[in-house]
Amino acid sequence: MGNFDSRLCECTEVAECRTMVMNSGVENCKSQCKEKLEFFGNNTINFLGCFKEFVEDEIDILDKCLHKDEKFCNKDRTNVKYISIPYEVLFNMVGISDHIPPKNDLGSAILKIPLIKKAHETYGIFREFQSCVNYCLGLESYACFTSKGCMVDIPYSNELVKKFKGCTTDNYKINLNNIKACQCLVNQHNQIQLRGACAFMGNRYYMQ
Repeated sequence: MGNFDSRLCECTEVAECRTMVMNSGVENCKSQCKEKLEFFGNNTINFLGCFKEFVEDEIDILDKCLHKDEKFCNKDRTNVKYISIPYEVLFNMVGISDHIPPKNDLGSAILKIPLIKKAHETYGIFREFQSCVNYCLGLESYACFTSKGCMVDIPYSNELVKKFKGCTTDNYKINLNNIKACQCLVNQHNQIQLRGACAFMGNRYYMQ
């Protein structure tokens, strides 16, 4: 597909885009992705309040994960840098924080345990919702970068997924927020079918 050349965004520009996206994009993207929560009922807009920390903490974790790479943005404002980006990476950019729900390797026996099965199904729904939000925010970020006439340096899709997985696996905030979002659905939205299952959602052994 070939490459295109772009100015590497200054880190200050990336920070400005992040602030813009966090201030105006998060709630909009959550609203756009609310249909992912239809499993819990038709009033999906009412469920979004259960996912505030769930969404924002993961965005913060993924953002810090990207910034660990020295090449991600230009820290030296006095030295303009350019990067050559394959078009397929550009297309991946709009899904920069996209996650693929993990496969379960526990075997069919343990998934026959009702509470674990329910927890695993719910975890998959949560991940689909988060993936949708991340994709939407990726679009918002891309629009902001292009408005500044620059781009960030990100790896290919498979490398990006591995990078994010390394930053999120066993992260206590993400595990805790899975539990809190589940408990919120139970306590505030009468999702009584989730009772007893929420605790398993913070255990990466069962949710792998």
